[in-house]
Amino acid sequence: MAEYERECMCQGSTDGELMSTLLAVPLYQAVGYKRSTGVRKTHSFEGEGLPYQPMKKRLEAVQIEDGKDG
Repeated sequence: MAEYERECMCQGSTDGELMSTLLAVPLYQAVGYKRSTGVRKTHSFEGEGLPYQPMKKRLEAVQIEDGKDG
């Protein structure tokens, strides 16, 4: 998650957004994401799509590690 959030910030975004499966909602809530709308369904060529929960988190300034010590 930290790498995804750093990449969002490097690209100029102030928010992290994702499509969570319904079972993973508690996991994302535990790291600060909140439900941004109600449950939706993806589009599928085979008919009814998979339900998902859109989630969003306001990203704080995160120190980007460059892999160097000190």
